[in-house]
Amino acid sequence: MVSPGRCKTSHGLYLVSMVFCLSIAYRGEMVRAKLPEGDIRTMLADIPMWTRIGDAIERTWTFDTYPDAVAFLVRVAFLAEGMNHHPDITNAWTSVKLSLTTHDAGGLTERDFKLAKKIDAL
Repeated sequence: MVSPGRCKTSHGLYLVSMVFCLSIAYRGEMVRAKLPEGDIRTMLADIPMWTRIGDAIERTWTFDTYPDAVAFLVRVAFLAEGMNHHPDITNAWTSVKLSLTTHDAGGLTERDFKLAKKIDAL
């Protein structure tokens, strides 16, 4: 069983926190734990095109056409949905910027780096 103390909600209700944790465990997802700085530096070395910005990692792509940029966003959307982990997306004509962080952990987790690697492989 997942410990309710490891999951925090904005309103602090124990029951809601416990249900949230059990829901994560049921879907086969790991509890999101914020990574220590040393781990973040090590994992960043594996994704050299991404940049650390505060509690997030970001990368920008530039495409030849707007439809190419949107097609990329659609591929990212399906990938992110499959992982149940969704980036913040900025699209300006042929430019796409993705930002990854795990909001409920208050910073970067392994999930962010796993998704970044999968996006890089698109």
